[in-house]
Amino acid sequence: MNNIDSSIIGVMENILECFSSPRLQRFLLSYLPEEIKKDFNELLSGSWRSPKNLPGIFFEKLQEYPNHIKIIKKMIPALLTTSPSDRCSQEKFNDRLEALKSILDDQSSQLLSFDTFIKNNIKFDDDLYTQIIKEINITYSNRLFNATFILTRKLLENLVIDCLRKYFTPNVDNFFSVQNRMFLPFSQLIENFNSMIRKSNFISFVGSIPKYYVDTLKKFKDIGNSSAHSIFSLPSRTIIENNRDELNNLLFGLDKILKKL
Repeated sequence: MNNIDSSIIGVMENILECFSSPRLQRFLLSYLPEEIKKDFNELLSGSWRSPKNLPGIFFEKLQEYPNHIKIIKKMIPALLTTSPSDRCSQEKFNDRLEALKSILDDQSSQLLSFDTFIKNNIKFDDDLYTQIIKEINITYSNRLFNATFILTRKLLENLVIDCLRKYFTPNVDNFFSVQNRMFLPFSQLIENFNSMIRKSNFISFVGSIPKYYVDTLKKFKDIGNSSAHSIFSLPSRTIIENNRDELNNLLFGLDKILKKL
């Protein structure tokens, strides 16, 4: 885990130390997926374990599993509303709860809502796209949200160009300016993409394309442009995560188009 996550874990361990042994075991096991629960049964049920040390041992082992962040996130709301302490003074217990709330109130220390911005099941045949997606997810996991959107915009722009290239070649005018020796602006590429998906022979090859494909392209173009052109217009984490599903649906659709053309 990174340092931010470690600070959250440290406070959670302090809270859980105030639970009695049976309550602690029930609480921790209740948040584990069935497929890994058996790995923790012996750890949590051992009578020799001290309740004070058990949370630390538990979280250390939990980090071995890929989805440990999601498991921890599910525990946090329950801890914030948990019943009174079993083993600590109520004042100490309340102080520990307030410490957790304070950390979570700090935007920079909140856990991300997703493990990746672009889902792992999005696969393109071109290795270049695989590399770009990897970089986008790295920027997201490191909270570089401005970079996440700029790279996402570039990914979408190149995917639209490839769709137009596969459909219109040898005619390059719909995606490339021979006179200027450069690709057309993204806004024009989107308009040409919109015209392409309405053509009867395109529909016969690929099928009907939902209108939201174009709407989502325009949305990411606008936000990406804003991020690139103004340091005062940085996409927030909320904007990034609220648009994640739309983006992934669009990427899945663009991949299908490329495979059918």
